[in-house]
Amino acid sequence: MIGAIEGRAEGPVRDEAYPVVEERVLTYLPRRFLVGARRRELSDLPEVRPGTILVFKQGGRFVAVTDAMPLSGREEAVVDATAVSLVNLRPRLFTVYLQLPSQSAGYDFAVRVSFIARVADAERAAAEGPVEMTSYLASYLGRRAAREARRHALGGRYRQAS
Repeated sequence: MIGAIEGRAEGPVRDEAYPVVEERVLTYLPRRFLVGARRRELSDLPEVRPGTILVFKQGGRFVAVTDAMPLSGREEAVVDATAVSLVNLRPRLFTVYLQLPSQSAGYDFAVRVSFIARVADAERAAAEGPVEMTSYLASYLGRRAAREARRHALGGRYRQAS
């Protein structure tokens, strides 16, 4: 069962992107002279849910808009943005299951590893985009386990109890 997520209460669910929950490309808003300020429709943006934050891409930089600033659609970060990301800021538990080969055929080791991930920088998370965390962690641990298995013969000295 490599690549499964085990939630705190939900049980195993499918791999989901984290920490970027949603990304949208935004249309260009031309500058308007003598007609008033530019405004982006808030319906063009992802719905902000508890524990999430909007991060707008402006050229080569990313700007996070906090809950303390209710959006009107006229903010420079919102109007000039070419894309927006909804970033999950809440800590999240990821569990990865691996089978490690043993030196003795038929006696592989089952390993369950749990990680808690938390976003420390929403702007950097938006710049890097969504990550399928369990797939990423399973791949990393699989490579690491293979390297360690070459260095150490797992299960070589001990007999498996019947």
